[in-house]
Amino acid sequence: RRIQVRNSVFVRNTGYGIRIEATTGGDDPADHEVTIVNNLVGLDSLTDGTANGNSLGGIRVVNSRRVKVGGTISNQGNVISGNGGNGLELVGPGLVEAQVFNNWIGVRGTAGNIARGNSFTGIRVSDGASANKIGQDSTSGNLVSGNGIDGVTITGAGTDGNLVVGNTVGLNAAKTGALPNGASGVALLAGAKANILGAQTAKNIISGNSGCGVFLADPSTNLNEARFNWIGVAGTILAIGNSGCGVLVTAGASNNRVGPGNVISGNSGVGVEVAGANTNAILIDGNTIGLNPAGTVQLPNTSHGVLVHTGADNAEVSGNTIARNLGDCIHLADNGTNASQVLGN
Repeated sequence: RRIQVRNSVFVRNTGYGIRIEATTGGDDPADHEVTIVNNLVGLDSLTDGTANGNSLGGIRVVNSRRVKVGGTISNQGNVISGNGGNGLELVGPGLVEAQVFNNWIGVRGTAGNIARGNSFTGIRVSDGASANKIGQDSTSGNLVSGNGIDGVTITGAGTDGNLVVGNTVGLNAAKTGALPNGASGVALLAGAKANILGAQTAKNIISGNSGCGVFLADPSTNLNEARFNWIGVAGTILAIGNSGCGVLVTAGASNNRVGPGNVISGNSGVGVEVAGANTNAILIDGNTIGLNPAGTVQLPNTSHGVLVHTGADNAEVSGNTIARNLGDCIHLADNGTNASQVLGN
């Protein structure tokens, strides 16, 4: 079945702007080809400043395989802003191999420089949705800013193997000023596993958010990697820090990796913080913390470069360049914070 939603305006509905669900009982998600491109969802126009959002959220897709929201060409992207609930929801174990490219989520204005946030999260991937791509490269990423909670949330058991690359989270489209999401830039929660944030040729820029840049929490949130991102940095010598720490790993998230290749600088707090009992086996490697990407200009975090504390175990801090932060380079503290290694920094 081919479902195409194109070139339309969806506003003022009491439910979602667009809702597509594969149902049980003979409706095979593998038969679907869903394409959602070049729509306004929650706005009458890019310059619309009134309260025209859809009440429950912008777009909700459940269990449909290989859905495309936006496209690799810039004019194929959707603007999903000003809605109640989440901007875009990808939900369910049948939702695999989605492509989410070139959308503006939580902003308005012809230059993408005015916040018109969705009330909750910009993009929420949940309930077992797996192997999806949020962004593709530096020309096909999404702008996810100004939303009420996180920019991007990946959450729940089975919500595994998703790729988040090439996106701008927390800034305007020009990357010259903050349009903060209300909590973290990107959050991995509640047992999400083996998700990857960033690629060497397609970094995410996660800056200007009201909470941490990247937040990992909860038991079984394992085997995730954040790599090659700019976190708190907006340009080669420009910091637009997150108001919380750069990266926070806590509440029992274990066996996750921060690095290589992240630039984590300019944040209001710690560069990388690992905290709490049962938060184990975190690898922090090959990052630049407190400097610009070239390592030539100081862009300090306002506290420690790396902090491991309150009972976190078996962290490894290796091969990083850490300088000019306003606290210690590396700070290990508190009872129960055991068996960490600091190597080759």
